[in-house]
Formats: sequence, structure tokens, C-alpha cells
Amino acid sequence: MPMLYFAAATVFWPNTWYTSDEGYGHPAFKPAPLPLGRYYAVTAPIDDHRLALATGRNDAQGGLITAHHVYDRLTNTWAARAATPAGRQWAAAASLGGQRYNILGGWADFVAYDNNWVYDYPSNTWSVKAPMPVARFDL
Repeated sequence: MPMLYFAAATVFWPNTWYTSDEGYGHPAFKPAPLPLGRYYAVTAPIDDHRLALATGRNDAQGGLITAHHVYDRLTNTWAARAATPAGRQWAAAASLGGQRYNILGGWADFVAYDNNWVYDYPSNTWSVKAPMPVARFDL
């Protein structure tokens, strides 16, 4: 399965470069600019050619954001998707397969959270699942 990797671990500005195991990091390839820059966001693969980027901070937008975008490497485009249930920074994300992923925990307003949200790509919806046993951030 081809994988996509963002070049920056926690900072995603509109012209973030990434690389992949298929050579998309070649200097001649220019990924489409991200519609909204952010930092302390989460990423998760949707499938073999799409990668989600969700929540995080953008100080020009007032701090925590609920923005959610998906990059498609086949079309070199970003698409806005359903906003996250709340803004978080320092959360964790994991692919669940079947074009689904979840966001766990995070930090907002000096509080650690125990949230467990699952995103379903085909229906473009978030669902709130049972919380983690302990609130966590910076996972």
C-alpha cells in the first residue's frame, strides 16, 4: 500500500511538503496548498491514496479549530470534510480500516480530554464513542 507522509511532524502550513514511498517527494512534484494552515493537528490514512488532517490550532483563526481536510494524492487536491466535534491539540489519531479513523484525547484550555471520536469517510460523519478510561494528551 503506498503511504503518504507529511514533512512536518506537528506544523502544517498551507505549502507543507510531504514525501511518499512512490517518489512523490521529487522536487518537481508540488502538492496542492493546504486550504487552512494549522499546528498540533492529527493525521490518519483514509485509504491508499487519501490522508486526513484534522483539528489543531491556527492562531489567526482564534486558536483551536475543528477544520478537517482530506488530501487525495491521485488528484493532488484537498477537500473540506465534516468538522471535528470539538477543537483539540496534541490528540492522537489511528486508522481503523474501512475508510474510518478515530481521534483520541487531546488538550484544550488547559484540560486533558478522554474523547474517542470515529470518522466515517463514505458518510462524512463523526460519531462519539465510549471515552478513554483516562484523559490523555500528547500521545
